[in-house]
Amino acid sequence: MRKCRQLGAWFLVLWTLPLLAQQPQVPAQGDLSLEALLNLRISLASRTEQSLSEAPSIVSVITAQEISQMGAKNLEEVLRTVPGFDVVLNPTGSNLMFGVRGVLSLNFSSNSIKYLLNGHTLNSLTGSPLHYFDYLPIEFIKKIEIIRGPGSALYGANAFMGVINIITKTSDDERFVSLRGGSFSSARPGFLYTSNHSLIEWSLAGSFYETDGESEEVREDFASNVFQFGSAAPGNTTLDADSSTFNFEAKYGDFNLNVFATDLNRNYAIGIAAALTDENELKVNSNFAVLGYEKTFLNDKLKLESKVYYDKYNFFHSLEIFSEEFNIQRNLETPFPDGEGIRGIPAVKFELYGTETTFNWNIREGFDLLSGILYDRSRIFDPTHFANTNVNDAPVTVDGVVYQPGQFLPFGHIADLTNVQDGNWINEADRTNGAAFAQATLDVKTLADLNLESLVLTIGIRHDDYDDIGSTTNPRAGLVLAPNESIFMKALYGEAFRAPTFDELHQINNPTNVGNPDLLPEELKTFEFQFGAQFGEKAYATISYFDIEVEQNIQLVGRDYKNVGRVTSSGIELDAKMLFGERRYLYANATYSDVKNHDINALNQEIERGNSPDFMSNIGFNWQFNPLIHFNAHVNYTTERNRNGTRIAIDTGEVIPQDSRPATPDRTLVNFSVGFQINDGFSIQASGHNVFDEDQLDPDNTRTVTFDVPRAGANFSMFANYRF
Repeated sequence: MRKCRQLGAWFLVLWTLPLLAQQPQVPAQGDLSLEALLNLRISLASRTEQSLSEAPSIVSVITAQEISQMGAKNLEEVLRTVPGFDVVLNPTGSNLMFGVRGVLSLNFSSNSIKYLLNGHTLNSLTGSPLHYFDYLPIEFIKKIEIIRGPGSALYGANAFMGVINIITKTSDDERFVSLRGGSFSSARPGFLYTSNHSLIEWSLAGSFYETDGESEEVREDFASNVFQFGSAAPGNTTLDADSSTFNFEAKYGDFNLNVFATDLNRNYAIGIAAALTDENELKVNSNFAVLGYEKTFLNDKLKLESKVYYDKYNFFHSLEIFSEEFNIQRNLETPFPDGEGIRGIPAVKFELYGTETTFNWNIREGFDLLSGILYDRSRIFDPTHFANTNVNDAPVTVDGVVYQPGQFLPFGHIADLTNVQDGNWINEADRTNGAAFAQATLDVKTLADLNLESLVLTIGIRHDDYDDIGSTTNPRAGLVLAPNESIFMKALYGEAFRAPTFDELHQINNPTNVGNPDLLPEELKTFEFQFGAQFGEKAYATISYFDIEVEQNIQLVGRDYKNVGRVTSSGIELDAKMLFGERRYLYANATYSDVKNHDINALNQEIERGNSPDFMSNIGFNWQFNPLIHFNAHVNYTTERNRNGTRIAIDTGEVIPQDSRPATPDRTLVNFSVGFQINDGFSIQASGHNVFDEDQLDPDNTRTVTFDVPRAGANFSMFANYRF
C-alpha cells in the first residue's frame, strides 16, 4: 500500500510539473542524429578523444538516447546488447556476473572487468562492484564506453577481459525528475538538478529504488540434493531490495569534484549455500570522492591531469544459510531449536585512498606521448562474525564450551565469534600499489606524408608493483589503418592481469572457500583483428577476430583458491547498424566463441570449461513514427550452456561428465518499448521485458540447484520523465 501511495504521489508531481513550469523548455541533450552517433568520440581506449574507428581497441558506445529508446530498466538489460557480453545471476551471491567472449569466472565473480564511473574505479572487497552494480540508476547515464579486450596497459588490475566506463549526466545536461515503476511492485523516482553559475558549475543526481523482486520457483536445492531432508524447496526466489544513490559533480576553474554514494539492502535469490532461504540481508554502503585538477601548458600542447581519491565500502551480511525447515543436531545437549534457521552474520569494511597524475604531451604534429604515475593503498578492517551456529570448518570454544562445526550456539541465539579462535571469517589485511605507465601515439600518415585516410600506431606499457602479490608489467600495441573514409582495419595485441582479491587471499574458517595468501595474479594475452566498413552515411558493419589466453587462472580446488590451468577463447564478433532516418535504425550483432580449459588432472584428463554459451546474438530496431511517438524492439538469443567440469581422457578421448544434468537450455528474450512525447519537456514510456514469458535459466555451478537459477518471466514497466 505504501508503494502505491509513493507511485501515485510521484506520478501526480510529474503530471503537474508541465503546467507549473514558467520557463521555456530545453531540448533533450541526447537527441543526436543517428549519423552523429556513428562518429561518437571515445576516450576510454587511449585516454585521448578518438572516434570509434580510430580507437586502438575494439570498443562499443551506448548513448543515453539509445538507453532511453530501448526501454531498459537496469544495466543488465543495457549491457546484454553489447557484442560478446553474457550476463547471468550468481546462484549463491545473487549478484550479476559478466562473461566476455565466452570467459565467465568459475568462482562466479565479475572481477575480470574494470568498472569505472566517470573514469574512477568502482572498488569493493571482491575487486568489483558486483553486489550493487545492477542497482545503479540508468537515468543518470550520459553514455557507456566499453572496451571488449584487455586494458591493463592503461588501467591496471582487473582491466582483464574488458573495461566499462559509465559517464554520468552533468551540468551540461537537462534537469529532470523521473519515475520508473512496474512489475514486482518496483518503484524508482529520480532527479537531476544542474547549475551553470559563472564561477562554478555543478550537478546533483539522486535516485531511490524499492522492489519486491522477481519470484520464480526453485524445485530442488542443496539441502534436498545433499541431505535429502529439511529443504525449503520447492519454493520461490526472493530478490526484494531497496537502494538509494546520489552523485554530485562540480567544476570550479581548473578543479573538479565528484562525490558518489550508494546504499543497498537486498535479499538473496536462493541463498549463500545454494539452499533455498528467504531471510537474508545484504547491506552495502559504497562511497567515493575524487578531487581533480586539469591544466594545459605550452599553447595547449601539454595537458596535466592530477587527482586524489578516497573510497569507503561497508559490507554486512545477515545470512540464513539453511532454512528453519533444516534441523541439524550434532550434540544432544545443544539441539538445534525448532523454527530456527542456521544463521551467520559476517561483516567487514574496505577503504582505499590514492593519487594519480598524467601528462599528455603533443611533442610534434603526429606524435603524442601519454605518461602517468599512480599510488594507492587499500585495506580491509574491522571484520566481525556473529552466528547462532558454528558455521566454520573447525571447533570453536565459547565461554569454555567447545562447539563442533554445525552445532547450535545457545547464547541468546546469536553469539559473537569475532574474537574467538577460529571464529572469524576473514583476516584484516592491506596492500599498496605503485604504478607507472607510458603510451606513444604515432600518426604515421602525418609523419610520413602517406596518401591514406589514416595510419596510427599506438604502443604502451604499464608496470604495477604490489607489496603483497608482487610486480607485473603489461604492454599493448595497436595499428589502425584506414585507406579511405569507408574502410578501417585494426590489428591489436595486449596483455593484462587480474589481482587476487582480499577474499581470495585472506578468507579463513570457511567450509567451502578458504583464501590463499600465496596467490599470484592471473595473466592474459590477447590478439585481435577488426575490419570495419561504412556504407555511405546510412550503415556500417564490423567483423572482429579474437584469440585469448589466460594463465595462472584462479580457481577453487576443493575449498582452496589456487593458480591452476590455462584457459583459451577464440572466436568472431559481428556488429552492424543501418539507418533509415532520424532516430530510425536497425542493429544486429553476434558472437561465436570456442572456450577451452586446459587443466590436466592427475588422471591425465583434460577438464572442459562450461556454463558459457558458444553463440550469442542481438537484433533490434528503433522507429520514430513522428516527433511524438517511437517504438523499439530487441531480441537477445543465447545458445545452450554445457555443464562445467566434463573430463576428457587424453589417451583415449573418452568423455567423462562430472555433472550429469542436461545443458542449461538456450533462450530467446524479447523486449519492447513504446514512448510518447507529451510536450517539449514531458514524456512517458511503456516497456515489456521477456514479453513472451520465455523460461530464462542461468547456469548453476554448484551442481545442487538441479534445474538451474530461474529468472524473471514476462514483466512490464512504465517510465515518466519531465525535463526542465
